[in-house]
Amino acid sequence: MKGKYLGKADSANLVPGMSYYLFENGKDYFYVSRFNNKKAHFGCYEKTPFEINEETREKSEVTFKVSSSGQISFF
Repeated sequence: MKGKYLGKADSANLVPGMSYYLFENGKDYFYVSRFNNKKAHFGCYEKTPFEINEETREKSEVTFKVSSSGQISFF
């Protein structure tokens, strides 16, 4: 999911008004990242100063077909 940081500018990593990717860590905390990758987080923060503004979709399964000419289509 993605959310905007609404807290104070007292953190070196978090900028007020900036959106970050959020990954739940228990019921009261988020791992916070600039990238859509939990392993790329730069810290664990309380949920309260964040406003959720986008739920990220689960990765959909990619299907592909191989044509008789040997070409692959991902659509």
